[in-house]
Amino acid sequence: EGQFSEASAARERAILIYIREDDTEALRRLAADPRYANSIPPLAHMQIAAAERDWWAVWWLIPRNEWERFALGSAALALFAGLCWFLFALQAGQVNLPRGARWWLCPLAVLLGMLSIWPTHLLISWQEVHWGLVPSDELPGGLRYYVLGVGLREEFSKLLLLLPLIPLLVRRDNELETLIVSACVGLGFAIIENEHYFAATFGSSTIGRFLTANFFHMSTTGLIGLSVLRGLRDPRVRGPEALAFFGVMVMAHGLYDAAIAIPALQEYSIASSIIYILLAYQFF
Repeated sequence: EGQFSEASAARERAILIYIREDDTEALRRLAADPRYANSIPPLAHMQIAAAERDWWAVWWLIPRNEWERFALGSAALALFAGLCWFLFALQAGQVNLPRGARWWLCPLAVLLGMLSIWPTHLLISWQEVHWGLVPSDELPGGLRYYVLGVGLREEFSKLLLLLPLIPLLVRRDNELETLIVSACVGLGFAIIENEHYFAATFGSSTIGRFLTANFFHMSTTGLIGLSVLRGLRDPRVRGPEALAFFGVMVMAHGLYDAAIAIPALQEYSIASSIIYILLAYQFF
């Protein structure tokens, strides 16, 4: 059907099927066909570039892909939830007090957290090509994917975008400020991630993610940022502790997702709630 000049919908559908099936050879063939030139989305070009290990091309295709998948309604929902948690962060950070968090660092941290989705997407492609990390319903493969894949890349990317703020946080050496500003980086990441989920599920995941996703990312990133501050304060004693704590957060993140998503762990899904409660307890 895609051979006919007016059958643009058929060509788009064929491309989406090949993307879903991860058929890079088919995508490469269609990308070279003039009839498909206007139908190839950035995501398909990303898959082709990743298969060719052209990571620089993948890097610059990520914002194009983000813009193409942007949905105004989903973004509005995600921003509304993010605003509620941002107000909580300002209150918890006591921004109106001299020893509270500097208020202007909080919105800056949220923006940096939003940008952390960029290296996250690069790592998704890199891990798939080099480590073979893809979603799996099997217990060993699923645990490997969610811990070494999802948990590691998301926590690493958020920490990476937190680093520009670390000198400012170290200078004042205020643990409350470090916790809250780091949490705001996690909030920025959660806002973008929520927009993706809301668009993909047509809003059906809204309630669950309103209640859990924002604070989950805030707590993991906030606690990692605090451990980094303590590690820099006393590198010999607390430095290894900060590294170990980062590993614990990666493990907690991965197991939280695995307990929800892997069929073999469905009867133990209460574990995700326990992890969430423990994170909240540690954060507060």
